[in-house]
Amino acid sequence: MASEILLGKTVLISPFIGAVIVSILAFLHYSRGNKHEGHDSGKHDTHEEHTSIHYTRFENVVSTFGILSILVSWLSMVLLAINYLPGEEHETLQSQFGFFGFKEGGTPDIPFGLLIDPLSVYMGLIVTTLALLIHIYAREYMHGDAGYSRFFATFNFFTGVMLTLVFSTSFLELFIFWELVGLSSYLLIGFWFYKPAAAHAAKKAFLYNKIGDITLLAGFLMLYRYTRTLDFVELPAKMEALTDQQIAIVAVLIFGGVIGKSAQFPLYTWLADAMEGPTPVSAILHSSTMVKAGIYMVARVFFIYYEAHDGHNVFAGAEWALTVFAWIGAITALLAGLQALVENEIKRILAYSTVSQIGYMAIALGTGGKTAAMFHLLSHATFKALLFLTAGAVIHAVHTNNIWEMGGLRKKIPKTFWPMLIGATALAGFPGFSGFWSKDAVLLAAYESKVPGHLVIYYLGALTAFITALYSTRFIYVVFFRTPDPEHKEHVEKAHDGGFFLTTPSIILGVLVLIESILFIPVFNFEHWLNEILEPEVKPEAINYVVAGSSAIIVLLGIFVGLVLYHWKPELRTSLYNIDAFNWIANEFIAKRYRIDQVLYWIANAPVMWVAGILQSIDLKIIDRTIIDTWIVKGSLQLAKISDVFDQGFIDGIVNGVWQIFLYFGRQFRKLQTGLVSNYATIFAATLVLFLTYVNFLVLFK
Repeated sequence: MASEILLGKTVLISPFIGAVIVSILAFLHYSRGNKHEGHDSGKHDTHEEHTSIHYTRFENVVSTFGILSILVSWLSMVLLAINYLPGEEHETLQSQFGFFGFKEGGTPDIPFGLLIDPLSVYMGLIVTTLALLIHIYAREYMHGDAGYSRFFATFNFFTGVMLTLVFSTSFLELFIFWELVGLSSYLLIGFWFYKPAAAHAAKKAFLYNKIGDITLLAGFLMLYRYTRTLDFVELPAKMEALTDQQIAIVAVLIFGGVIGKSAQFPLYTWLADAMEGPTPVSAILHSSTMVKAGIYMVARVFFIYYEAHDGHNVFAGAEWALTVFAWIGAITALLAGLQALVENEIKRILAYSTVSQIGYMAIALGTGGKTAAMFHLLSHATFKALLFLTAGAVIHAVHTNNIWEMGGLRKKIPKTFWPMLIGATALAGFPGFSGFWSKDAVLLAAYESKVPGHLVIYYLGALTAFITALYSTRFIYVVFFRTPDPEHKEHVEKAHDGGFFLTTPSIILGVLVLIESILFIPVFNFEHWLNEILEPEVKPEAINYVVAGSSAIIVLLGIFVGLVLYHWKPELRTSLYNIDAFNWIANEFIAKRYRIDQVLYWIANAPVMWVAGILQSIDLKIIDRTIIDTWIVKGSLQLAKISDVFDQGFIDGIVNGVWQIFLYFGRQFRKLQTGLVSNYATIFAATLVLFLTYVNFLVLFK
């Protein structure tokens, strides 16, 4: 047990140590006056530079420490995961480092520490594996960028906070690192912050996430209000303190956090804009970290939504909340899939695809399929990381994001083409590939669910599977098989594969997808094993050949339609776009994100403007015209007039009267100044007589 706790701590601490070391190295490097040569423009190496990449000593040191820290975390995670192999006893371990808040009865009220159980180990292994490969890829991808050290420091920090979120032992601890994940993603999405689009995308992601974070905070505070604990180990036993209505409200509030963080309808448009960040950021955001955090959180607190009964998941008093959950997932999957179908930038296609696939995971969780959701999370994480890394390699090769400025690249960049084809095939859900098996598990969960309208949700999921196969065929054919347009042919001709660090992670991920595709075949019982470690009290559903067979047909039909529209009969596509209604729906409605941003802006802006209008009217009509103009101004004028009368009539009258009296006596006394001695003698004698008379008078009457 002690060794497992030590391994768990190593998993968490190592990425943070890497971030600190890289930051110190960068500080020392720049404090000595060294200038890292790089363009820092968000555009990477020229074709000539790609043939022979010479890393600076500084880049070598920074990338080495950044990668080594994740390697140590991954190795520790692998050793920890060995205890959770099939047949092993799956023990839940909890190590508390401290506590939040206050103590009750001498014990921590809200623990802060490390929770090691099958779910955290499963998710931690996914995060560390993909983070390691993406860090290796970033070594070459970010070569020559002036923010090289800043990137690796932030990237390591991002990995560390996501892992700490995964191993959090309480809701409050999870929320703290949930917010740090949002902060890290803000820094990485806006990595090229001097580009207006990148700065805008970072702010949009941050603010959209805050909307969901507010509801999440309200949800777990309400949970604490009734249970007096936020400990994930203690919470299940204390859920009886809540009524069904309270459980439903908590469930919806918590799902609000998922809508923001995991980009579900209607707060999902930020994820496509987040493609303004470097490709390694897109890869890790979409595959295993930020956007999967919401799915992981719901899986962690699945007991709020469902409880095990007779080997099945049944409603835990939150039926209507689960209905909302499942329906939002289905709507998101369909809407985002349609947007991927009309998008032309390769990374944005994959971004909308991520939103759509997370919608599948939401469907699974909403319909009681916790294992199906985590099954698809693993499958999607692997092939989506692969697709983003290969998409970055394609952009490196042709220096454009637009798929219509590419074409015929399969022979130019074979080390990129084959892994990307494997990833796209898995994404499309081609029968036998990993995406097929995991997506089938989701559709089966919806098909056999008790959630109201579950069959409609299933059909929406099946329609989305068709659309997924269609847009996967579209971008693979346009990028690699279509003859490039003459104006773009020159730079396509110069395209070639990147270096070792740019191609090796993609090849490894391609192999992992193939291994998963074999491992997921029902005969190997991977889903049953996953169910055993995640939900041992719930019986796994047997494979439904009707659902699986129909899913395979739908996917093959989507691929066929894609080949017809983009290869065999492209004129049909042209004919469709010549129809005004179709063209408007595709380009003015779907491509414009269904005007969701405008609606959200109106929702946020209209009440503010309405209140501002009311306040303006109050200011103009009541404050300015009535209070200020009528009462204050006119009242002040009247008071000024009264003050003027008082000042001139009384104050000035007193002052003027005093000086006039003194002036009068002054004039009278001035007459005595004649200059004649006889007059002065007369006055003196008269004064002396008066004085003697006064003295005698006093003596006589004493």
